[in-house]
Amino acid sequence: MSKRSNASHSQWSDLPIDLLDKIAGCLETQSDLGRFRSVCRGWRSSAPPPPPLKASRVLRLPWLPICDEFDEPYYFGLKEFTVYSIEPLPSSTHNDDTTSASASAAATRPWIIMLRFTKPGTAHLRDLVDLSRIRKIDEGLPKVLDLRDYQVREICTTYRLYIREQRHDMDSCDYFDFECFRETEGGFMGLVLEKGGGLFAWKMGGKEWTEISVTLEGDFHSYIVGYHKGKFFLVGETGWTLTVDPISLETKEVVHEMQQHRVLLYRYLVGSSEDLFLVEWEYFDDEVSCGFEFSVSKLDEHKGEWVLEEGGLKDHVLFIAYNNWTALVPAKHLPGYLRNCVYFADFDLSGCCDHPSSSFQVAEIRGGLQEAFQLCPSSNCSKLFWPPPAWLKKN
Repeated sequence: MSKRSNASHSQWSDLPIDLLDKIAGCLETQSDLGRFRSVCRGWRSSAPPPPPLKASRVLRLPWLPICDEFDEPYYFGLKEFTVYSIEPLPSSTHNDDTTSASASAAATRPWIIMLRFTKPGTAHLRDLVDLSRIRKIDEGLPKVLDLRDYQVREICTTYRLYIREQRHDMDSCDYFDFECFRETEGGFMGLVLEKGGGLFAWKMGGKEWTEISVTLEGDFHSYIVGYHKGKFFLVGETGWTLTVDPISLETKEVVHEMQQHRVLLYRYLVGSSEDLFLVEWEYFDDEVSCGFEFSVSKLDEHKGEWVLEEGGLKDHVLFIAYNNWTALVPAKHLPGYLRNCVYFADFDLSGCCDHPSSSFQVAEIRGGLQEAFQLCPSSNCSKLFWPPPAWLKKN
């Protein structure tokens, strides 16, 4: 090692303890903290080891009598899933065997996976389309990841509500239109829209569901729920928007905009760190062509309206999968992915191919519904999720 390299290494290892404490305090993920502690002894001693991964949350919720055919011992359960992106670091200094794979990281797209931890140290891969456990694991998939080789980002945490019977689980999608569970200032709680048109809330520790009094006009199947900046949102097909306070459960109308009725396939509420977006997915079929169209509107709560975003999602990437799962991620965190694009599952094709993820597609947003999107030239879109990328080697 040259004198210059020695001097540089010495400067980094001799950083003041108070500065190291501040740096360590900004690290939010276990992988970042693990790499921080692996730099040198001084850095390792300045930060506590990351806590062991806890088992994913599994909650038992009180029964909501939505269907007369179900009685005890049936109950509602809630399972927690976390979505990660794994990306090889540009260089590796501790293991020569991984250097070639790490060196090509700049041109390598991160691998996105969904995990559910059944117990500390044990995780199951889940498919983003149908959340089923992936049982046939590729032989090249490592059982352990050395976090010094990879950048591991936690994209989001999502939850799945299901009906539990003594012998097996059943999907609750047949009984709920939309569901949303989040950590709020008042604790963990959820809001569900029942297929009969009822709106119900449940708080952690509560012994029963609370029905929220709200009149839903028209087709209640077109309503969606979401959460943003400490409040739950209920949005109708015309853009009518209601907020629900998670503590008092009081409701407030924030948008009374009556838009022209359109036939929409799907609608989603997705939020960035600052804004809440309404993404609408419509199918069109005219004399010239047929296909899908996406539009993006941003909530202006001060003016009380949804404003069409001509620039789409700008520097973000949107993922849409089964069970109303969505994630809006800054493109800078996903090198190799296309900006202002939607990566979505074609649900009509789900399950008819070798692997559920083979039905993923990608679309570029080009303004409003008047300008149909163009499918990006990415026929291998499904490989973003499965099989594991070539740079992920077995240890």
